[in-house]
Amino acid sequence: MPTVFERVQELSAYTQQSLQHTLGDKLELLTPSETRSRGAVTGFRIKGEDYKKVYEAVMKENIVIRQVPENDVNCLRVSTHIYNSKQEVDALMEVLKKFA
Repeated sequence: MPTVFERVQELSAYTQQSLQHTLGDKLELLTPSETRSRGAVTGFRIKGEDYKKVYEAVMKENIVIRQVPENDVNCLRVSTHIYNSKQEVDALMEVLKKFA
């Protein structure tokens, strides 16, 4: 379990850092970024962009993320786990660059 926890933390941190690098000021990060509060789920919005439009662009590239319309949260969610890779996160960032 400690190995799984460490891997989840590593991928989550990598995802959040990649989002910040890719989207800059357009990123609205909805999940905690400090290590002790970080989990496998990263929720975010891109300021000025319709989350549904971003979701469609990502899914068109066969990258699986989730849209979260419940309670008017209207965001996107990336869930990483031990079976995911940094290359998969990088592929997501390539799509998100269009919205930066």
